[in-house]
Order: sequence, then structure tokens, then C-alpha cells
Amino acid sequence: MLSLWKSIHDADIKDRYRFKIIGDIGTEPSNHFSDYHKQVWDWIDQYGLRDIVEVTGYISDERVSEEIQHTAIATLLYEDGLTLRRGSFLAYLSHGIPIVTSQGDQEARKMFQGHTGVSMNAGDEEFLKAVDLYGNMNLQERQQIHEDNIKLSENFNWNKIAKTFLADYHINVK
Repeated sequence: MLSLWKSIHDADIKDRYRFKIIGDIGTEPSNHFSDYHKQVWDWIDQYGLRDIVEVTGYISDERVSEEIQHTAIATLLYEDGLTLRRGSFLAYLSHGIPIVTSQGDQEARKMFQGHTGVSMNAGDEEFLKAVDLYGNMNLQERQQIHEDNIKLSENFNWNKIAKTFLADYHINVK
């Protein structure tokens, strides 16, 4: 993801984009992920992104929601592809944010086919084109994506999921 952010930054001649990692990437020895987090900081430095990547650190759920709401485009790269179990993906979707992500599994491709607010990409070049497309949308296009993504996120409402599950077993729920 950081190498893609570098590519976005290098192509960003208007200096429009800043990047944010919502979460903690602490390197203290007590952190179970400290070795990986050290590598992330090394990549940030290696790609010259230190001045344009903000790391929020650990923040409350409310602050996470606020940070997501102030996001223009979510860039979510999953090494093994997008699946419908990705919490970060679902969080951005439910906030109506345009999402550029990895190629999805069969269920994800089926669910998001024909929807313009989720762009699943097979390679770096496609990923960068999608970021540029979302970055150049007018207010009306952004509003349409916002509404569409929120509507799509309703498929992940637990009450709706439970009712569908129970209906599959012919159990009626009011």
C-alpha cells in the first residue's frame, strides 16, 4: 500500500492528496506487532512519505468514525484480495466513502458489480487510475457514490442478516 501511496504522491502535481493510517503502529517491545510496525515506518521513510502520512495512533471508535468521514478516498490493499469479511472495507462503505481496493473474491465481485463507489483492481496501474478517477469527481458524482455505498452497506446490517438466515430455515421473524 505504501508503495502505491508513493506512486500516487509522485503523480500528484497539484499536491491534493495526504494519507492517513487510522490506528496505532507503535514499535515498543510490548507491542506484539512491533517488528512489523518498525518495517512500516522504514517503508514510510524509504518512500519519502514521512511528511504526508499521518498516523492517528490508538483512538476511540467515535474518533475512528470522524476520521473516516473526513476521508476523500479509501485505498485498501489486501494481499489476499477483498472479501466481505473485511472490517476496514465495511467501515468505509458504511460511511459512503469511495473505495479503491484489491480484486475481490467471487461474492464481492458479484455484490459490487455495476456500482461505481467500489473499484476493485487487479494491478497497480488500475489502482492508480481509479484513485485519479475518484479524485476528479464533481460534487454530484461524489454524492451519488456516497448514497450508493451507504445503501450497499445496508446488506451488512446484522438484523437484516439474521432475518435472511432465519428465512432460509423457514422461521418467520417480525
